[in-house]
Amino acid sequence: MTTELQTLIYIIILAMFYYFPYVVAYFKYWGFNTVFGNRENVPALPEWAERARAAHDNMNENMIHFVPLVLIAHITGVSNEMTVMGVTLFFYSRIAYLVIYTLGIPWLRSLAYTTGLVGEVMILLQLFK
Repeated sequence: MTTELQTLIYIIILAMFYYFPYVVAYFKYWGFNTVFGNRENVPALPEWAERARAAHDNMNENMIHFVPLVLIAHITGVSNEMTVMGVTLFFYSRIAYLVIYTLGIPWLRSLAYTTGLVGEVMILLQLFK
């Protein structure tokens, strides 16, 4: 298995756990019955939990183009230092993005997002070689 595919597995696992911070907030602020109920007239969550949910949405949006990039690179046999660096940048930037966005640090959030985008572009450029 290539490093890119192995890292893709880690990224998928990371994406599965992106929901964890705001689900913790659901239970803390709404309680068990509300979480498993119809969620009608629920109190607002704290801002950090809403940012964590937005980070989760952003991760899902980015996976739509990241996963095919990695799979296309694999299918076409494109694997080199640049593609490995691209998936690595994407992975670590997404960890940083969740933490930074949940904490509410706007400029660093944008930097983390852009770093992940650079990782995707690195992979994409290798597909056109």
